[in-house]
This record gives sequence, structure tokens and C-alpha cells, in this order.
Amino acid sequence: MLTDCLNCAAPVTQNYCANCGQKSTTHRYSIKHFLTHDFVHGVWHVDKGILFTLKGLFTRPGHSVREFVQGKREPYFSFVTLILLILTVSGLIAPYTHGNMSDLMPEESRAMI
Repeated sequence: MLTDCLNCAAPVTQNYCANCGQKSTTHRYSIKHFLTHDFVHGVWHVDKGILFTLKGLFTRPGHSVREFVQGKREPYFSFVTLILLILTVSGLIAPYTHGNMSDLMPEESRAMI
């Protein structure tokens, strides 16, 4: 099995790329795979790349998501899992905060609502 790594384009002959460490096979992203693997893994193993992924979402959102979908997944945390974790955490702390989304808007914008 000789293929090119989807992350760094180096030739891969084993299960992992010798250059960057990404798996040589990447799965097609689906709801089934997300529920059975990525979500469970994301909840219990929030480790690799979460800060790198957040930085990428703020500095170059389109590029980082496109790279993840195209198979360059080694440096990134799963975007779908990240969104669900953020929504869960914000849902858990929302009852204890006393702010509204309208508080973040400028005063003149609130007057138009």
C-alpha cells in the first residue's frame, strides 16, 4: 500500500505517515461515525489540538475547516465535537450568568431592535 499522506503529501507505506504522524487512512465523515466514535472520543479525550483548532477558527476559519474535510486532520480537534462541547458548556453555565446577548451590542443597535 503506497499512498500519499493527505496532511503533508509524503509517501506513506505503513499505517501512519513517517513525516507527520497522521493515519494513512481517513474515514468519510458521517453522522454515524461522529456519534459512535468522535463524540465519545471528544468528550473523554479532549487533548490534542483544541487550542490550535480554536486559534484556526478565529484566524482562518474557512481554511482550517477545508483542510480538516480534505483529510489534513492531524493538527486539528474535530470541529463538530468542538461545537457540541462549546454548546454544552454554554448551556450548563447559562442559568448562572446574568447577561443577555443584547448586552454585547452597542447602545445604538439596541435602540433599533
